[in-house]
Amino acid sequence: MFTLPQDPTVDRMEPIQMSEPASVLFVLLSIVDSRALPSLDHSDDLEPLLFAAEKYEMPLAISVLRLAFSSRLHNVTPLRLYGIACKMGWEKEAKDASSRTLTQNLFATDAQVELAAMEPRHRDPLLDLHNRRREAFFDGLDDTTKFSANIRENPCMYKKDGQPCLAPWDHSHWWALKYALLRKWVHSPFDERLDETFYHMPEVKDASSAKCHRCDRTLYGWGHTVENINSV
Repeated sequence: MFTLPQDPTVDRMEPIQMSEPASVLFVLLSIVDSRALPSLDHSDDLEPLLFAAEKYEMPLAISVLRLAFSSRLHNVTPLRLYGIACKMGWEKEAKDASSRTLTQNLFATDAQVELAAMEPRHRDPLLDLHNRRREAFFDGLDDTTKFSANIRENPCMYKKDGQPCLAPWDHSHWWALKYALLRKWVHSPFDERLDETFYHMPEVKDASSAKCHRCDRTLYGWGHTVENINSV
């Protein structure tokens, strides 16, 4: 039967229908064939490659792309990377990305889009992490061992001519700063260390220069106060 004449008009190579564009398939095959690596600059270019590699069970390509995403691409947000890592089952990358999302405003429009695209089993733990971090920050600012200004009835003990001042301290500037910090945290959380936006807050200027109304003593050791705010 194989020696029978064949119709020369019939194409013996039946085309295989693929849903991915040729550019994606070309890069994946180049990786597998060790011909070339994709550019590692933009996540928009890498995501289609990653999901196609997963679809066609290409472990080498997945490993290469995982390394690319782990290199902290300049145009991918921690929230987006967290979603990708969770979808791929990359626990280490997901944990690292989740920590870095703590400086993101989850109420921003682009963040809401990313969150909506996540499965609940991935989104809920992240929201819980943000809630716990926010509560820890709020509780830290209320800590009387770190901030004595939280003690309302705290008289000035500065001694002049051997006698304590004993004037009641006015901590209104501290409370104004606390309120400003809490509001800022909701919309724009701080990084691990206070950034320049903190030092430009008018409440910071007022609190750092606050003095006892009777003896004119500065109320707060500002360097120590800033370190304590950093620690929470």
